[in-house]
Amino acid sequence: MNENNNHDIKNFSGSDNNDYEENHPNAKRNRNCVLKKKRLTLVFIILALFIITLKFSPLSSYFNNIIGANSKYDALYDIQDEGIKLAIKNNFIQYIGISDEHDDLAFTVDSLIFDGKRMVLFYTIENKGNHKYIEHIDFNILDDNGENIPASYSYPYYDDINLNKVKKIHDKLDLILSSEMEAPDSMQIKIKFRESESSLEAHTEILGKDNDNEENHSRSEELPYTWDISIPLNNELFKNEKLTYDINETVEIAGQKLLFDKLTVYPLTSILHLRYDVNNSMNIFSVEDLRIADNNRVWQNGLGSLMSSNPDDFTRELYFESNYFSEPNEIYIMGNGIKAIDKEKMDIIVDIEKTKLLNPPDHDFKFREVENRSNDDVISLVFEYPYDDLSFSFDFKDAKGNILHADSQGHSSTENTSKLFFTISKDLEYVNPVTLTFSNYPNVINKSFKIKVK
Repeated sequence: MNENNNHDIKNFSGSDNNDYEENHPNAKRNRNCVLKKKRLTLVFIILALFIITLKFSPLSSYFNNIIGANSKYDALYDIQDEGIKLAIKNNFIQYIGISDEHDDLAFTVDSLIFDGKRMVLFYTIENKGNHKYIEHIDFNILDDNGENIPASYSYPYYDDINLNKVKKIHDKLDLILSSEMEAPDSMQIKIKFRESESSLEAHTEILGKDNDNEENHSRSEELPYTWDISIPLNNELFKNEKLTYDINETVEIAGQKLLFDKLTVYPLTSILHLRYDVNNSMNIFSVEDLRIADNNRVWQNGLGSLMSSNPDDFTRELYFESNYFSEPNEIYIMGNGIKAIDKEKMDIIVDIEKTKLLNPPDHDFKFREVENRSNDDVISLVFEYPYDDLSFSFDFKDAKGNILHADSQGHSSTENTSKLFFTISKDLEYVNPVTLTFSNYPNVINKSFKIKVK
């Protein structure tokens, strides 16, 4: 019986075999089992060949990157933005791995994300030589026509990281584009480095010992090279996709009207379009605790250090983390009030010579003193208020209407008071008194509101 079965299975084609199967039903089942085994064996062989080919092909590193991206990116690049985390989780990221190296200092663009309004570059700086502290990096980012891509971003500083010890720095450059744009076919990134032999803290200690010889302690120098990297962009991945929700709702707080026009949601960025009524009696500096909430979470206002753009005095484009990939069923805009001051109190007149405030905005605001140290080339007008977040515009006017510019502004706080130092050069010619304009004033009017967007 076993011999017949073996013989019939080996010769499973032809009429004799069919006749045999009619009289022996088990033979047909055995034949099908062998066919399935052979097919499975063939599938396993093909799969094994694919895995071996993949292991030794360039695609190997690409797939490995995708598999490991979600677990490593958040920690490696210190990602706090929930919208970026979701974009990476959904593979909305292009892996690059292109480097340029000069003087044993390598800069590598690891990957990037581009959504038409925001671009995030993930990069690695590697010290292969004897470099120590990078004080400043200057990025110049060009499109495929060689034109600068207009954008806002914060410059990174690493003057407290000794590259001789850590060897590698992993970081990201977060750019908010000035206007919406399609992804170019390619980009060129030109980079300049300034480096120092000592950290900022060590350098400050050196200067503190001998301020008169400050010029002898050059803080840093620019390296005589340009790191130049050309990057091809995946246009299909980064095709301009966005969701637009029309809101058209007005919120009124203390007689002041706020007009919420629309919410535009890009894969990396949500932009809330807000207008203040031109007929408002108060100047609104900000909306308190403004946030976007959905059925998944609360999305925070601000992308890194960038909170908004102000096309004019009454229009705000407020940046939020993106909920694009979370696909919420409901979306709400919520806030708890406004920070505002009467328009007629926006300007204050300061008599510097008499240390006198001619028109204080309220009884809590004080002009305390004029700091004039003999070894400084500036003077500081010192103002005091019980609350933080006080600031002026850097431009101010003298008694003849000349527009002048402050050197800097600084703050110090205690438990009960906050001080603002408005610093101007001793060489600045002006006619006393001067007029300063508030750019922020901590007068909060509380009123909660909630608007349904979706």
